[in-house]
Amino acid sequence: MADGANSGAFSKRGTFVLVLFAILAFVAFLYLVGQGGLSGNANNGRAHAASTGLNGFAGLTRLLEADGFPVIRSRNTAALDDPGLLVLTPPAEMDAEELTKIVDACRAPDGSPAKDLKLLVRLRVSSEFSELSLASKFGTDLIDAPVLLQQTRQHCDWLGVCFHVGSQAMTPFAYVQALERARAAIASSSVVIDIIDVGGGFPSIYPGMEPPPLEDYFDVIFRASESLPISYSAELWCEPGRALCAEYSSLLAKVEKRRGTELYINDGAYGALYDAAHLGWKFPVRALGHDEHAASEDFSLYGPTCDDADYMEGPFALPADIKAGDYVEIGMLGAYGAAMKTDFNGFGANRSIVVDDDPMMSLYDGRRVRPETDNVVNLR
Repeated sequence: MADGANSGAFSKRGTFVLVLFAILAFVAFLYLVGQGGLSGNANNGRAHAASTGLNGFAGLTRLLEADGFPVIRSRNTAALDDPGLLVLTPPAEMDAEELTKIVDACRAPDGSPAKDLKLLVRLRVSSEFSELSLASKFGTDLIDAPVLLQQTRQHCDWLGVCFHVGSQAMTPFAYVQALERARAAIASSSVVIDIIDVGGGFPSIYPGMEPPPLEDYFDVIFRASESLPISYSAELWCEPGRALCAEYSSLLAKVEKRRGTELYINDGAYGALYDAAHLGWKFPVRALGHDEHAASEDFSLYGPTCDDADYMEGPFALPADIKAGDYVEIGMLGAYGAAMKTDFNGFGANRSIVVDDDPMMSLYDGRRVRPETDNVVNLR
């Protein structure tokens, strides 16, 4: 009986093995959760002041310059001593020593610490619900976030948590999932959080990509953020880009040649159609001067350079009788159209014209119909 008891499943050795296995499995689970969606690395360029990528800050610098503010772009750490607004893009894996350097650089001339320093820790979250991933390059994993938040809290007046669910998030659930990860990081760190920044990712509408109304995203984010363990006076930030500007710009391209169902136009992969060429993005198109109800055909597009890569597969539905000399309007290029355009091979010349007609597609067209009720007062 004694030998049987010692060799059973609940002997001291067996119990130790089970507990050890459970601990290792839990650690592995935390690591996998912290990794987020790591599939793909589409368009995840560097984040710096000159970058026009999805996570670059070129738009911010251009906006400040347009408003008359002097902007200095510098790779020299001596620029940390300059007065004025300082936008830093530190390394993805920033340790306590690097954090201390930033804090010291922001001190007043008398050595006193900055009184209005706001620092946000970026979490790595999944991009599985978005068309373009931003999950691979930046953000701390969930398993490392608590320590980093605790270290950062010691050096700033405002501490925030931020993330980016990826560009063109096709469902509000992307933000619910990311906010749950933020909740776990905050609870594990036991620090006071003053800012929640849900980043960008708010979508626009394109052929084959019709997301829910934006108000659904805002409602979900607001409800999910209400239950976060954060300061009662915490601020909720967001960084809409595509959703704000996608609809405002169209491109008029001239058809230089037709070869079957292939059209040669005077803009392409190195111009405003970067996304159409490299990401397979489909934009709305229409031929000027043609009957909208005429028979159509699916076309692919070639840009003006000699590169085979200067190709937009589409398909783009245009009138079947389109020919050289016709003009095509390509819509919804306000996001990352002009920003990605280059002067490669001398094809960058363009002319801008301001018009006031409606966009080719829109999320702001009042499609959502709210059911009327006799016992609810709508204050909107």
